Formats: sequence, C-alpha cells, structure tokens
Amino acid sequence: MMGRWDRAIPLPPKTYTCHHESCHQVVEATEGWPFLKDEQYEIWFIYICPQCLRPTFFDHFERQIPEATSHKTLA
Repeated sequence: MMGRWDRAIPLPPKTYTCHHESCHQVVEATEGWPFLKDEQYEIWFIYICPQCLRPTFFDHFERQIPEATSHKTLA
C-alpha cells in the first residue's frame, strides 16, 4: 500500500504484532496520534504500522484493536 497518513506525529516507539489481515508482522511503530481522556487522565494511542500502513488502537490498558484472532478452521 502506498500513501501516508495526514498529520501523524512522532510517538514513543511501540513494538507489537500488527493483526491486520494482510500484515501479521512484528513491527516497531513510531507515528500516530495520542488521545487524552481529560476526565480520567487516560491516554490512548493510534499507531500506524510501518509495514502495511494501517492503524492499530491501544487503550490505557494496552488492549490492542485489531486483536489477534484464531485462524483455526471449525469442523
């Protein structure tokens, strides 16, 4: 995929497995957007995968979306 995200900013480096369908790579992302929930002082992040250029969301509990899915076939 070619292109770029508009107005992405440098973020603290984050190593994670990108769980987008066409990627599944362990990456170190360094760009995206922070979100501060004022009422609870929670910081959430959207990181841009440097491999597939798709966004991954992390909440303040480090939950990742998209998350890992099982690729098992149901019988």
